[in-house]
Amino acid sequence: MDIVGCSKLPSDEQRRIVRRLRDLVRASEEFERARQNDQVISLPTGDGMALAFFNRLEAAVLCAIEVGKAIQAEGLCKIRMGINTGPVFVMNDINGTRNVSGAGINRAERVMSCGDDGHILLADNVAESLRHLSWWSGKIHQVGECQVKDGWVRVWSLVDGPIGNPGVPKKARRNIRRRRIMLALDAAVLVIAISTAASGGAFWLMRKGTDSHPAADPPSIAVLRFKDESPEHNQAFRGSWRRLGSLDDVTCVL
Repeated sequence: MDIVGCSKLPSDEQRRIVRRLRDLVRASEEFERARQNDQVISLPTGDGMALAFFNRLEAAVLCAIEVGKAIQAEGLCKIRMGINTGPVFVMNDINGTRNVSGAGINRAERVMSCGDDGHILLADNVAESLRHLSWWSGKIHQVGECQVKDGWVRVWSLVDGPIGNPGVPKKARRNIRRRRIMLALDAAVLVIAISTAASGGAFWLMRKGTDSHPAADPPSIAVLRFKDESPEHNQAFRGSWRRLGSLDDVTCVL
């Protein structure tokens, strides 16, 4: 969980809100039940915290709802949460305190980073485990994919009455717009490709038609020597001639 806009507050106000948030988490029934059975590890994260539950999946979701109600009742701050289930490594830190690391908790942070004020976002594996149960079926809603620093993550939103944010996170809205733009560009490229192909086909047909009926040579005039058929035989041409093949004896009637 992360306090939204905490870094913009005065330092003393940040400390007060973080301390109070820790008190509200400790007062949660689910957190206290897990703590008594040594089934939860809490980690400070600056302006928020991470809770790793080792008992059952619903414990983390119920704890998130309880903490959300307590914060809302006090008007303490704006907060967002992300829930994931996955493998972690348990170890002692340099102070000898139990700590956890690994893909499970890293993905929870990625899921949380997709949310805005009030969002309780679930990773795909959490949502798939709960949304088919009657208690949760009407409270878990698909958001879609959001881009995070190590790729894409599919998230769901938990809304339980006044707890949770029913709106679509800004990151998801940006991704929806981006996908619409990409689909529009793909359609434009397809239209251009089809138009180009059609033009190419028409050009090919034109070329094909031209090749099938080659154009005749440019028109020309051949002047032939006429044979004098006049009664007096006095109409013969007196100039010079240039022979064109064997056309000397062609008779032309004008």
